[in-house]
Order: sequence, then structure tokens, then C-alpha cells
Amino acid sequence: ILFHIENRPRLQLLPRSQKASSSTDEAPTSEPAGRNSNIFGCGKPRDERDPKVAELNKHIEEVVEKEQHIPRTQSTTSNGSVDVVAKKLLLMASTLISSKANSKKSSTNNTTMSGNSNESPLTEEELKKKEPPITVSDVLRLRKSTNSYLTETDENAYKINFVHFRIRDMNTNKILFEVERDSDDDEFNDEVDSSAGRFVQYNFPSSFLKLEQVGASVEFTVGDREVKSFRMIERHYFRDQLVKSFDFDFGYCPPNTRNSIEHIYDMPKFDSKQIKEMIEHPNETKSDSFYFVDNQLIMHKKAAYAFDLGSSQ
Repeated sequence: ILFHIENRPRLQLLPRSQKASSSTDEAPTSEPAGRNSNIFGCGKPRDERDPKVAELNKHIEEVVEKEQHIPRTQSTTSNGSVDVVAKKLLLMASTLISSKANSKKSSTNNTTMSGNSNESPLTEEELKKKEPPITVSDVLRLRKSTNSYLTETDENAYKINFVHFRIRDMNTNKILFEVERDSDDDEFNDEVDSSAGRFVQYNFPSSFLKLEQVGASVEFTVGDREVKSFRMIERHYFRDQLVKSFDFDFGYCPPNTRNSIEHIYDMPKFDSKQIKEMIEHPNETKSDSFYFVDNQLIMHKKAAYAFDLGSSQ
């Protein structure tokens, strides 16, 4: 059956402020439409002077600002490599984390310090007798470098595995040290001892002690478990005197990912006497690197440093 165009049924649109009559023929309301009336109903105008509204606006702006700077990390899954959008504080992958921003946490100085914890000092022997876990506050109470490791191995439930490490001069971009291994190797190379990469012997030119800033980039893989809060405390000593302490937050790391990060170190300013002593006493400059997940120590690495007066940078 064909209908003429003029005989087609027509849709009758009602004004937005007018309610359609129900089947019971209710009397239409005479209340005028609000200024925010729309097809979803009448809404109450938002009072911009309301403190809660101002707080919400500020929160929205902060979220938008963070989303604009979200980094990406490469995730390896059974389906191959895919880009995974990082969540809050996702490792800050491939971004630079300045030690200036973190110095508030560790209260570091550029000169020799006696320590940065207000709690009573703790010896290595006392710490080993402590009931687990060992926490950040525990290692901050140490007043000298450790003689042994505070963890039996670097094997951990999160299967965090370091696969690449590089140190460079931030002013000249010159690479000062670099080592890389496959994710299934047990050792970096001959410069690392047999304890699965837990100790590194560095040999730098004496000019290293006069550098203003160095960048230490590291790549690591994560196993099947997510890492909610990955953090490193690194403390440098010369002859059992604390030179500087660093506190770096890796943030959140998704499972089955390969991640990279570069820490920017503001080098301590040594006077000529200190530089002379460090050169004359190789390997008496030491460092302890403590790695924590959810404030529980899972890895401990050590290093010793020698500075050659005759070598050039």
C-alpha cells in the first residue's frame, strides 16, 4: 500500500520545558524550564563559588595535566610487544628523574654527612638480626657501608632483572660506563663478580670527581607479578663517612614489561683535599644500593670506585 507524502504520520515535537501527557491525562506542569534544561532533564545550575566545585575543578585540571604527560612502556605478552599506557607514576619510563626532586625525601647534602635519619644508628650486624622485613628507615640508620649483603640473593618474587646499565656525563653526553646482558644471562660481564651481578668495580678518571651531573640509566624486566611501588635508596661512602644519599622512586611497574629509567645525580662538590684522598685510596669509595617493593628490601647491590689520576676522560 502506498501513502502520499502529505498523508505520512508526523512526529510532534514538544518544547523541552513541556512534559508529554501520560496515558492518564495528567495535567501539565506550569513550572518554567531551568536554564540548564535539556533532553536529559532539568539540572540545577552549578555554583562556581561553591568550595566543593572549586576543589573538583582543581582535581580535574590535575588529572588532565597528568594524563598529558603519561609515559609509555613496552609490554611483552604472549601476543607480542604492545604499547601499554602507563598509569599513575608508572615507572616514569624513559623519563628523567632528578635527584633534586627526590632530595627532600633523603635530605641529602653535597658534602660529607653523618647520616640523614633522626633515629638512632643501626649497625649491619644488628640489622641482620632484625625480624624481616628490612625497610627504608632501617637502611637509613646505617652509618657506614656494609661488608656483606642484606639479602641472600637478588632472586625475588617479582623476578626483577637488570639487563642494561649506563653512566654518562650530562654536560658532554660522553658515556663513562656501559654494560649490557641478555635477560637470561647470570652475569653482566667480566667486570661483575660471580654473585649474579651484585657487585660492580668502577674505574673512573680522576676528572669524574669534578663532574657536576651524571645520568645513570638502567633497563630492567619484570616478571608475572605487578610491582606497585619500586624504590631505590643508594648511599655513597668514603672511608665509612657518608658522602651522599639518593632516594629514587621507580613507581608502578606492570607485569611482563621491560622498563627503562634514567636517574640524574647532582655530584657532590669535593675540595682538593678530598679529591686527593679519594685518588690515593682506591676502592675506599663505596656504595650500597637497596631496592624495595612496598617498603620491603628485595635486592642489595654493592660497588667500589677507583679514580685514576693518569687516565683522561
